[in-house]
Amino acid sequence: MIMKQRLLLLVCVLATALCAKAYTVTFDVKFGSFMTEKEILEITFYGGSGDHYAEYDESTGKYIIHDVEAGKYNLSARYPNMKDLHKGNYQIEINSDMTIPLDFTVYHIASFKAPDGYSLKDAMVYYDNEDGGSTGSGFSNNQFYLPDGTYEWKANITSTDGMAFLSAYKQTFTIEGADKDITYSINPNDYHKVTISVIGNNGQPVTSFNGNLYDNDNENLYYAFNSDTNGKVTVMMNNGSYKYKINSSEYSEKRGSFKVADNDVSLTVSYENYKKLKVNVTGSMLDEFNSLSLYMSNKVNYDGGHSYSLNKVSDTEYITEGYLEPTIFDYTISFNIKDNKSMMPQFGEIDLSKTDVLNIDVSAYPVTFNTVNENNEPINGTWIDIITENGYRYEVSNKTLYMHPGNYTAKVNIEVDRQSERVAHIYKDFTVGTSPQEIKTVYDKSQYSEVTVNLQNVSDAVKPYADLYIKLFSGNRVYADEVIEDGLFVPKGTYNYVVSGNESGIVPLTGTVTVTGENDHIDFG
Repeated sequence: MIMKQRLLLLVCVLATALCAKAYTVTFDVKFGSFMTEKEILEITFYGGSGDHYAEYDESTGKYIIHDVEAGKYNLSARYPNMKDLHKGNYQIEINSDMTIPLDFTVYHIASFKAPDGYSLKDAMVYYDNEDGGSTGSGFSNNQFYLPDGTYEWKANITSTDGMAFLSAYKQTFTIEGADKDITYSINPNDYHKVTISVIGNNGQPVTSFNGNLYDNDNENLYYAFNSDTNGKVTVMMNNGSYKYKINSSEYSEKRGSFKVADNDVSLTVSYENYKKLKVNVTGSMLDEFNSLSLYMSNKVNYDGGHSYSLNKVSDTEYITEGYLEPTIFDYTISFNIKDNKSMMPQFGEIDLSKTDVLNIDVSAYPVTFNTVNENNEPINGTWIDIITENGYRYEVSNKTLYMHPGNYTAKVNIEVDRQSERVAHIYKDFTVGTSPQEIKTVYDKSQYSEVTVNLQNVSDAVKPYADLYIKLFSGNRVYADEVIEDGLFVPKGTYNYVVSGNESGIVPLTGTVTVTGENDHIDFG
């Protein structure tokens, strides 16, 4: 009898756990006059047990979300060309079936117009959401739907002769209880002609290019352009500081800046002296390639990296598709080789102001990486970073990697505890010769210790703790670089440490610590 009662109790407990109460939320919508396609209104709950999307019921004219678990939710309601209705920060709590009224009759139609002789282009309206965020929205048909309030808008406009007038300034308008027409205000005297011309490496105009113009202060994109048939771009712009980006099919991306200050501006973007890089390839793996690819990172202006295909000219020569800036680059050449083999890229530096030829030897030999524990048993959950003598880093994706002869360091990363995200790091130096080899790394957990980080009497200037980072290192080898939370997991030994924060005014804290395996800790304060 007792056993039956226990079994019945267990069934009841399981039933309660598996059959959590779910509720139905109905939205009773008063539609605005502009909402002619009621079914395209999107109503969404975020938070609680997940995201829930309302379905429109044509028979009742209501929107319904079924199976909503108890909890707190954010609400979002969107209709094209309408200021979002958004209630954030979990403002709506669901603990029963509920009907929520939504009234869009308080929205009015703002009709935006250009002055006589102009047409609107790239118009945006700006408004604050209920959660304090600011949003800029484009719109079609030159109409946007807004409740009462004060807003901003900005537009580029085009004159009847096709000249683009680009505005860096927002204009304010107010909606008060009724639909409203808003006409863009323009004084042509506030604008000045800006002409951008592009010259190729042969001294001739580049007749096909595109690009973007940005505000120099916050780099907001506000105009995208294509060249005209003469290889130029001409626009009218307000006074201010700006940036440009030029792209073409032949040349690498080029960036620059300029100012408009009460005068017309003529810019010439020159690709003279740009070069096509030639790569001469020799070595034992030459017949194994399917393709080569090139990644170049400008070391002078740090404008980001760019990837290029290498076109095969002959059995030993490849060439870039486009022209590159005559400056210093970090390069990475990646190899796609047969039979799904993995080959380590070649890294280096090249100064294209001095040469346009890169000679590389692609001789490479298989290196197999194995990580075992102290009992010589294989360990899963590892990944390896290969570090070259010049400091370039490559993450190994295959157990066996074809590598070029030379000296390397392997940083073996071992996932010790997935729940606490503990990772052990082992550094191992090795040399690649001209024959296959195995690199075995032994992980002995007994040689590692957990180091507690104690923050005592630390001033408010270096709080909250979640914004504090600690780096534990020996020479150029880093064994921990993470947010201070539950402590560190490192091999026994002596280390330097640096504690820093992402708040301004925080002075980094430095020191040394010896990890012995007995009550290891780092104290501050």
